[in-house]
Amino acid sequence: MSILIVVAHPDDEVLGCGGTAAALAAQGEPVRSCILSGDADARADRPDVDTFHSNTNEAQKVLGFQPPVLGNFPNIKFNSVPHLELVQFIEAAIEQTEAEIVFTHHPNDINDDHKQTSAACQAAVR
Repeated sequence: MSILIVVAHPDDEVLGCGGTAAALAAQGEPVRSCILSGDADARADRPDVDTFHSNTNEAQKVLGFQPPVLGNFPNIKFNSVPHLELVQFIEAAIEQTEAEIVFTHHPNDINDDHKQTSAACQAAVR
């Protein structure tokens, strides 16, 4: 059973379903995150990109996840990206990971990037 967690930003996978996914990984299930804004470049006080990616990868290891799929969609601007681009990126991640179970944001999350991610993920898994 392959598990994919599709989120907008680094740390969303931890704050969302991190405990459940870590428990599944501890049971031997392959778990990967698909982080659409892998650089999260709008964050204040963010380290340089290489350090940021290293920290993201280390967090995945701590949880028992495989290396993440990182997108380069613009942080806090998912509503400016064509919906189809988000859907196709997620579809490719699902195919790449052979995911059978997909976790994502709640569709009524107040963060607009999270809403856009949820809508695109729902379209991708249809």
